[in-house]
Amino acid sequence: NEGNYTDLLPSHESVWVYRRQANGQTLTVLANLSNQAQKIELSVKGEVLMNNNDELKMRENTVVLKLY
Repeated sequence: NEGNYTDLLPSHESVWVYRRQANGQTLTVLANLSNQAQKIELSVKGEVLMNNNDELKMRENTVVLKLY
């Protein structure tokens, strides 16, 4: 198994957020698994590679994920 996995919000009931690092690259995944928008406090840097909504609201240390 190459690289590592870090669960960033292990106790959150509706959002799955993790960081995967391998070969000098880092990927942060945020997934809202609920039927309501979720506001989470998390510092996320980098470009958005995939998003299933028209826009992703990110401000400093806050991300708003629309419902699934």
